[in-house]
Formats: sequence, C-alpha cells, structure tokens
Amino acid sequence: MEMVISNLLFDKDYNLVGIVDWEWSRVVPAQLMMPPIWLMASNLEFVLLIQDSYNKQVRYLRAAVQEREKALGLLPRLSTEWEALETWCHPAVALGLNYPEHAFLVYWDLVFRNVVPRTWGATEEEDEQRDKNEVIPRIRAFMEASEERQAFLERKIREQLEFFEVEKEHYGFKVPRRIVKRHS
Repeated sequence: MEMVISNLLFDKDYNLVGIVDWEWSRVVPAQLMMPPIWLMASNLEFVLLIQDSYNKQVRYLRAAVQEREKALGLLPRLSTEWEALETWCHPAVALGLNYPEHAFLVYWDLVFRNVVPRTWGATEEEDEQRDKNEVIPRIRAFMEASEERQAFLERKIREQLEFFEVEKEHYGFKVPRRIVKRHS
C-alpha cells in the first residue's frame, strides 16, 4: 500500500473514512515479513547473486526500524525479527514462500550455492555440462536414496504421460508430447 494523500479518503469534516490502493498490503506471519527486494535489486535473481550486499542494506533498514520502534515506545518486534536477516539467506526463503513463482529459483540457489559454482554468462553448452557433471548426479543420488522418492517420481512421470495423452486427444495432436530427455 502506498501511503500518499491521494490514496486516503476523507469525509467533509476531514475524518479519514477509507484507504485505497491496497495491492501490496497483506497479513503474514512475522517470519515472512521481510524487507523489500528493491533495497538492492529489481528482481530475486539479483538478490540471490548479491546476497551479502542485500544483507548489508537490510542492516541499515533494521537499524532505522529499531530507532523508530524506540522513538514510538513500541516493542522491538520487527527489528528483532529482522536481526537474523543480516547474515542469513532468510529473505530468499521468505520470497520463495511468499511468491511461489520464485520457489524453484530459491531452491536451486540455496541447494547449490556453495556446492556448484554459479556460471552467470555461461554458454548453453557449459550449463549442460555443469548439469551433467554436478547437478544430475546429486539429484539421482537423492532420488535413489529412498524407495518412496523413487515411487513418487515414477507416479509423477505416469501422471504426466497420462496428461499428455489426454491433451493429445483434446487438441487433436497426432502424437502426444513427450517428457524431456532424461539424462542417464
């Protein structure tokens, strides 16, 4: 919500009677109330790339919030909650939980951040080689470590193939789509 005079509605006696433009407003647990990504970036990928710089900006914001809480005589709830943000990946996790469209990116960044070096600007061939050498063996080992995981994966593959068959019939395709190539 943008608190500007044009978003406030008053009656003829200048009593506040309404507020408009609630698009960014929400109620969330304190753990998911986090500083905006625009402190240092315009998108999540950049926040993940410059996590240390983002954390530094969070430190400045937290200090300002803490100062305001003190001036207003409030308990330091938000500034205390944000204390851990100065050194940990919490913003990425919170973004992944708050915005499901970012969950995939957050997951892969956190899983492989220290294990597989980032290859920003890598060619498609370099990315494929890294995936083949680093990512796929880890995923395979994870899936093979549990019969439940293997069964889950096989079920999801069956469901996807069934969906492709229904899709083929519905749209009149000559052949159903295939699941992308599995690496061996």
